[in-house]
Amino acid sequence: ERVDFAAWVCDTVFAFYEDFQARGIQPAADFCDGHLWIQGNGEALRRTVQNLVKNALEHGDGAIAFTLFRQEGAAGFRCANRVAHPEAVDPDQVFRRFYKADPARTRTSSGLGLAIARGLTEAMGGAIAAALEGDTFSVTVTFPLCPPPPGEG
Repeated sequence: ERVDFAAWVCDTVFAFYEDFQARGIQPAADFCDGHLWIQGNGEALRRTVQNLVKNALEHGDGAIAFTLFRQEGAAGFRCANRVAHPEAVDPDQVFRRFYKADPARTRTSSGLGLAIARGLTEAMGGAIAAALEGDTFSVTVTFPLCPPPPGEG
């Protein structure tokens, strides 16, 4: 169905407000204005964004940044976080089921969050990519924009 990607992303990210406060994190947010209409499923979008934010909270090293953008006929969301040991992160492997950057960790992570985010994103016709630049790890999801519903211009 046609959904407002921007509204789903904003609602989902802001639902983590207490988690950010509890960890003393003041995330940076750069969100474009307006609606970003895509073909998708709201609950699947929520789960995808939740998994990206949870991954940043669980494996990040404090600083988190969110970007919501419109670019060349697409809507996108990027979740970036600093990592303590960038040498242990392989962006080419993070979407593999059960992948953990540090296998010695026994934290609550199952290694499934980003694999699930990838499956949901691709099932809705979107794309997902990971990158590591210096000590900053990011995951970006993009979806083709579609026309707004009648009366929403």
